[in-house]
Amino acid sequence: MTKYTKLVSLIAFGVLTLSGYTFYQQTTQAEKLSVELVSEEGEPDTLDNLYFVGQVINMSANFNRGQTFEYSEGNITFIDNLPFLERVDYHFTRNMNRYTDDYRSFMRGKSRQPSNFAETEEHLVYTGMKSDVNWRVFNDNNLTISVLDKETTEEQDYEVVLNGGSNQSVTSTYVNYPSLTVVTQVLDDNILNNWFIYEFNLEEPQEELEPAVNFGSEFNTEHISFASNEDKTARFIPFRTMNVASTDEYGHADLIPGDYYAYDTQSGEIKAAPETDEDDENEYIVLSEENTLLIGRDLGDSIEWSRWDFDEESLSDIGASEMDTPTIGRGRVHYYDSLFNQGLQLIDGHLYAFEEGYSDDVSRSMNDDDYQNLDDVYHERMSRPQFQVIDMDTIDTVFSGYFTHGQEDESSNINLTLFDYGYSKFSN
Repeated sequence: MTKYTKLVSLIAFGVLTLSGYTFYQQTTQAEKLSVELVSEEGEPDTLDNLYFVGQVINMSANFNRGQTFEYSEGNITFIDNLPFLERVDYHFTRNMNRYTDDYRSFMRGKSRQPSNFAETEEHLVYTGMKSDVNWRVFNDNNLTISVLDKETTEEQDYEVVLNGGSNQSVTSTYVNYPSLTVVTQVLDDNILNNWFIYEFNLEEPQEELEPAVNFGSEFNTEHISFASNEDKTARFIPFRTMNVASTDEYGHADLIPGDYYAYDTQSGEIKAAPETDEDDENEYIVLSEENTLLIGRDLGDSIEWSRWDFDEESLSDIGASEMDTPTIGRGRVHYYDSLFNQGLQLIDGHLYAFEEGYSDDVSRSMNDDDYQNLDDVYHERMSRPQFQVIDMDTIDTVFSGYFTHGQEDESSNINLTLFDYGYSKFSN
């Protein structure tokens, strides 16, 4: 076979492949679905710093391949409508796409996990283990730190050995430039309560670091849970101990919250939340942003909020917020036991609450005979992702609304789900 014949064969193969892919798209998307945001209270642009990826799928269609879309800066874009090269380079997290577009040189050779990045107005910080980019590295405790000055595009790189345990992974990094607070988890069953906090000074770099906090020696518990926080410039890191309520036949532990604490990244102090009613069985919410710590007492239809003065170790009441549903923002995600408050974020003094969907009919179980009703409950839960935004200065709701598939034929079994949602304070 001549080289020209090979070239023609390769071109023909490429054309056939693209043609087949186009035909597949057309046959599996005979019905083009849509997604829209319905505002019940307030202006939709309140959600402009929200981003997420979602999927809408018609379960009644012959070919029910889901259509994936992105919500970013108030716009809904279906991934299949993007140019081919953009789809090839697409990541299911908006910040990763933005970093790749704006800081392509800096992103080379780095993990694409959001937990490995922290951003401020002036800097983009990467903290990752060697094992994050090289699967052949085992028992890793070698941390790579890269800091990009967004204005000058200058990059500084550091290699640090983390003592205290091997096979570590970075959970999050908080930035108080030039100081970095790095939270890691050690994947070693022999280490009790395998969480560490390290402090690193960019102006006085060290080749090795000892843990500033070793949770295994600080707390008499095998489980720790950290507050999910999009603001990596916050002063405080809230966390809580978790107690084992029961263990099933497979050894899986059902965990319930214990005591709440906060770590001060500026002073290195850990303090317990001021004591509340000992007989109170309600769960608590702890949120942080900049120098603010808020504690919420979850009452279902409302949340009673207090401001936690870390230095004075006191609480001051600031009011109660009425919630759209008894569970919005507070649903437990059992497969992320290391994080809590995933559905609540404090951004620019506003509380963003998210819920995949809610139904009043939550008392039924799969043992019930009325499976049609169960299908309705499941459909409602899967097809109405909703958001509520509360101004924490006034404790008033400034936005309430939900996303819907927007189809006129309500008899269609169309499911709408969201995943990989987050918030960006630095969108372009």
